[in-house]
Amino acid sequence: MVSDDKRRRDELRERLAEFLGGDLADDLMGEFPADGWDSVARSEDLDAVKFDIIALRSDLEDVKTDVAELKTDVAELKTDVAVLKTDVAELKTDVAVLKSDVAELKTDMKWVQKDLVRINTSLRFMAGSLITVSVAVIGILVQINLSIASLR
Repeated sequence: MVSDDKRRRDELRERLAEFLGGDLADDLMGEFPADGWDSVARSEDLDAVKFDIIALRSDLEDVKTDVAELKTDVAELKTDVAVLKTDVAELKTDVAVLKSDVAELKTDMKWVQKDLVRINTSLRFMAGSLITVSVAVIGILVQINLSIASLR
């Protein structure tokens, strides 16, 4: 089934061919839109497209600005990460030094503990000796006191 627009177009071409000839009729018909005037853009349509293009250009400039800001932010983040890496490396060194210091302190504490055990042993020996000497002195004083009491 042929549409009315197609039929009218064919009739127009035939009429033009009668007056102008087939080639000129074809040339003239080629200047008209094949799908009808609905598919042809009007100046209002072009104005709307121009407005859309202007808006898109503005949006594109905003995107470019945002991208430039993001690049700056990324560069700052890279710098911050580099600083953090340096800080972490320094902390690792500090931790290694602390571990070494703790190991040295443990060794020193073992020596102090051994010295305390020796001192404790010596103090017990001295306390035992002091008690023994004190008992002997008391025994001697008791003997002297008994001797003096018998002399009286």
